[in-house]
Amino acid sequence: MQNIYLAPSDLWILRKAWRLKLYMDNYRVLVNSKKLDQSYILNISSRREVYDGTVYDKDGKLIKPLEGFVIYLPHLHPVKNDGSMPYRLEALQDIAGTAHYNQLGYIVTYWKYDEYNNSWILDPEYFFVMLE
Repeated sequence: MQNIYLAPSDLWILRKAWRLKLYMDNYRVLVNSKKLDQSYILNISSRREVYDGTVYDKDGKLIKPLEGFVIYLPHLHPVKNDGSMPYRLEALQDIAGTAHYNQLGYIVTYWKYDEYNNSWILDPEYFFVMLE
């Protein structure tokens, strides 16, 4: 995986890093990142009552193609993983469904500071998706 550097003025890069690509048949949603070479399929069947009749038919088939979105402006928190390492930044990005209020989960990434490049670099060891 190619290193991704993030200077404080470069938060916009997170906008293009993740995309809630599309809703799929059988109450599934594809979240992917070409930039990070990662994809996840979320199971949203526990929310059938929200989607039946508007997004899915009674058989769980999509009524029409539909995309959601990942909110690119992250919640940033400094974290310290162990006493010998410097602080990292934890970035939480909301995965929204059909609207902001329809939150499906979070993408959690960690960034470490690279003194040589004077910027933050994505730490691929610490990366995951949390579901609501």
